Amino acid sequence: MSRMKKLVFYAILPAMIAGLFSLAPKLYDIATEPKVELTYTVTRGPELGSEGQYRRITSVKAVNSGKRALHHLQAELKLPSGGFEGYRVQESSGLRPNVRESKATISVEIGTLHPKEDFTIVAMALIPDLTTVEQLHLRSDEVLGKKDDVQEEKKKSLDIIGAILSGFSVFAMAVILARKGYSLLGLWREDIIFYLFMRLGLTEISDQIKLSRDPVTYLRAADILLDLGLRQDEDIRAKCLKGLKCLLLIDNIARSSLKVVEQNIRTLSGKSYSFDELTRLKKHSTSSFGSSNIREKIDNYISNPESFTPT
Repeated sequence: MSRMKKLVFYAILPAMIAGLFSLAPKLYDIATEPKVELTYTVTRGPELGSEGQYRRITSVKAVNSGKRALHHLQAELKLPSGGFEGYRVQESSGLRPNVRESKATISVEIGTLHPKEDFTIVAMALIPDLTTVEQLHLRSDEVLGKKDDVQEEKKKSLDIIGAILSGFSVFAMAVILARKGYSLLGLWREDIIFYLFMRLGLTEISDQIKLSRDPVTYLRAADILLDLGLRQDEDIRAKCLKGLKCLLLIDNIARSSLKVVEQNIRTLSGKSYSFDELTRLKKHSTSSFGSSNIREKIDNYISNPESFTPT
């Protein structure tokens, strides 16, 4: 046997075999390592509204579609223009997401998302034009979220229906109802009315609303404020007048109720009645849907009506 053959047979070949055996466990680990994957689908419903103001339901479903748990998951749904009027986060397996919202951003954080677990963000967007679409950022410590194009194409039609059902079916009628002057099927109405009386310091009325099983309408609230203002001292009268003017900041009040609110303001205001102030308040009105923006405006007006600047 030549020297070269001996070198290959006794040195190089054993070294290669030993190397393969040392790599085999690592290759096995790589081949059998559980898959890490985070996918999402986005469904947008039809836009309803008129030029300059449209409402649309958007449903975003994020799924741990891999075989390993994902940690510190973060999802952010953002509008480049316009804002969200309301939202709901639906989750599986008892997850407890931490949700933060602003006018144009909904952020969801989840500590751990196990395989096959999912959550869905259903949001009602108020947008200025039909080209405006939401932006989604989704990631965990292990992987970035990616769009599940196959699943979206497969369930395209059904997901639109599902999104509408997830949004209580009422979102689709939002614009029609608002134009007719009805509140959005009473959603958040009692909460806003209760909050208004509470912020005015009229705790006797807010306590009654809290204990009552009967719904309180904006019309009823306006008449309660008028009745209380006419019978009490000047301090209570001023609070009731503030409350009536705060009702003008809500844009989904029925037209018939709005006329009553304005008439009650005239009655309580007397010689200090200002048509220009009422016009300004109505111009900057906000939907009570979701309630966060309208609460902020109520707070600002009650705190300082003279320098009130709508946001």
